[in-house]
Amino acid sequence: MNVKKLFTMTVLCAVIPALFAASMRDYVCVVRSNLPEKTVSFLKDYSDVIQKAGYKSYADQIDDYIENGTFGSGFTVRGSDGKLYVVTNRHVVEDAESVNLVFENEDGSYSEYKNMKIIASDEDIDIALIATPSGFNRKPLSLNRNSVNDGDEVWSAGFPALDNKPMWQFGKGSVTNSRARVEDLLSSEISTLIQHSAQVDSGNSGGPLLVSSSSEAGYSVVGINTWKVVGREGTNFAIPSKVVESFVENTLSGKNQAMPIDDRITQMMIALKDVDKEFLGMAKFVSNEMISLVGDEAFLTALRTSSGSTHESLIALYAWSPIDGMRYSIAYVVWKEFTKNGWPLNITVDKPEASGDGWTITMTPEGKKPVTTTWIMEQGRWKLSEFSTIQSKGTSIWNRSGHEGFDVADPFMIDIK
Repeated sequence: MNVKKLFTMTVLCAVIPALFAASMRDYVCVVRSNLPEKTVSFLKDYSDVIQKAGYKSYADQIDDYIENGTFGSGFTVRGSDGKLYVVTNRHVVEDAESVNLVFENEDGSYSEYKNMKIIASDEDIDIALIATPSGFNRKPLSLNRNSVNDGDEVWSAGFPALDNKPMWQFGKGSVTNSRARVEDLLSSEISTLIQHSAQVDSGNSGGPLLVSSSSEAGYSVVGINTWKVVGREGTNFAIPSKVVESFVENTLSGKNQAMPIDDRITQMMIALKDVDKEFLGMAKFVSNEMISLVGDEAFLTALRTSSGSTHESLIALYAWSPIDGMRYSIAYVVWKEFTKNGWPLNITVDKPEASGDGWTITMTPEGKKPVTTTWIMEQGRWKLSEFSTIQSKGTSIWNRSGHEGFDVADPFMIDIK
């Protein structure tokens, strides 16, 4: 996939109030990410350095990210074990160590459940499952097992951002393609998608797509809103509820256990061979810990060695979220190490060696020096925490000038809105 496509589809991811709109707030919540302490500490230091270098507005942007974090939407379901859970998108909680769940009550007050555990997340279908506390008495939405048809009326519910704050929105539309195939979003081997025109905006990610029903809520879930097309009106996509149900039940039954490290490395080799996605497929292997260790170095290295749409996309990603900018920068540097002119090299992978709670693996790309990698468990997946060609210099690159002819001001010469 050409990297320009990175922003033709945007993860969100909702205006006409309906009869049950008020009561739906009992079932749908804000999912707010709590960043790991290492990430917060790293970003604070990073902000200080940028501020001292004279880039106050960008330091303020990072400070705002630290204070407000990221948020999306989620909804309650009841598992086969009888317990209540909240379902959301994986990308909503990707940077998080835990999450806060916030429900808006009928009287305008809020009920907040802090530091809830992320039980499982799936990179391939972009779904995550979140625990709820004991005594949690919210009502669950039912997952509708019936397929939708073109033209069916649907509703979106969630908390898209207004002035950077979540605000309730209940939208109405119709199914415009009941079996959409968009391989860049979800492999059709897993499922097709529901394309619809109900309102969705940034912050709706993880919220339900609904149809009317005879249930207590008045609605049941036919999908989870995840993407919209930028620049094209009313073109939104939801993952069908049958996929959500399968993910929840496989998680609760233990079928979604952590992939063994050998299988994870195989998955990485397969991603490297996907020349259409280029470096984008590497992002899911990058841990939050690695970002806190070498994210700033990787960002500037990627900008120095990239060009054209890749360069522009990395800057735009950073503007959207500093963490995402660094995650994809690390992905780019890793991808470059294992490819030549965009094509994957043959890679020799040594036997994994246990290292603390993780693994150390040496990989040797054909014609290049060996690379030492360290892997840790994060959100139920083995992810990179160290990559020997990306090293922290001890002091941030922002404190130095003339980094191999690269002007350290370059990343901020674009007007970031």
